[in-house]
Amino acid sequence: MEQLFSYRLYSLPRLFNANGDLTKRWYVYYSYKSPHDYSFQRFRIYKGLAKTTKKARKEEADRIIEELKTQLESGWSPFEKLINTEESYTIDFNTSIETAINRVTNEKKKYLRESSYININQRNKHFIKWLKQRGLSTALPETITKSHISDYLNELDVSARTRDNYLIDVKSTFSKMEEMGLILFDFSNK
Repeated sequence: MEQLFSYRLYSLPRLFNANGDLTKRWYVYYSYKSPHDYSFQRFRIYKGLAKTTKKARKEEADRIIEELKTQLESGWSPFEKLINTEESYTIDFNTSIETAINRVTNEKKKYLRESSYININQRNKHFIKWLKQRGLSTALPETITKSHISDYLNELDVSARTRDNYLIDVKSTFSKMEEMGLILFDFSNK
């Protein structure tokens, strides 16, 4: 009976193999019921699936699927913390998008020139303000989609060059979020 209940919380992990096309990205995906709004949220894992042969990709996907099944069946939730010791990254699914952007901005301050930091800080604050106006600043980073970013960029009343600079900063921020373990994957560059 308990196993039936657990299947209602998540879907079993599966491989998306792009019909065997090695030029496309393969990933393992599954859905888990969000404790925030009780809807199913899809999770994708791309890491480790960029092998050069179908057999190698399939073997790695099978390993990931088995590991995920074991974790899910033991009661693990992706909304707690995901720890992958093999690649040494931790994903905290309780971090808001505003907090994640601020952490990335502070991290970038360590290695950017002062003028570059001032520009990205200003643009990230503008993006946070836009998120707040739409009630999204407390949302999880994983819930922000390409559609949100597109809407944000379309609402900017700036030149094409400045809009491109905003896009570059948003993409680099999400890329850094992935690198820092604040999101599972960076959809903005896909």
